[in-house]
Amino acid sequence: MKFTDLTKTQQDSLLQAVEKGWITLIGATTENPSFEVIPALLSRCQVYILKAFERKDLEQLLHNAITRDAILKTKDIQLQETEALLKTLQAVTVASYSTLLSWL
Repeated sequence: MKFTDLTKTQQDSLLQAVEKGWITLIGATTENPSFEVIPALLSRCQVYILKAFERKDLEQLLHNAITRDAILKTKDIQLQETEALLKTLQAVTVASYSTLLSWL
């Protein structure tokens, strides 16, 4: 369910369930949630801002996966050119650890 699909009245109807802990709302958006979620509901939520990974984070992930993963470390994987891999990753998606690891 997308919050953008809910009316203000429908969001209001969720307040009691959220307050009593009957439901846990988990959402993700590329927009500011203040524009999509009514203030009463938003005030009962924890908002986390996720930032895109930086290049050095992705390079560190590659290194850790190759040297620490039980299966990958048994393979003879030599990363000689990470530039093309990282550029391709950025072109097709927001830098994602899971996408990067799936390409190994």
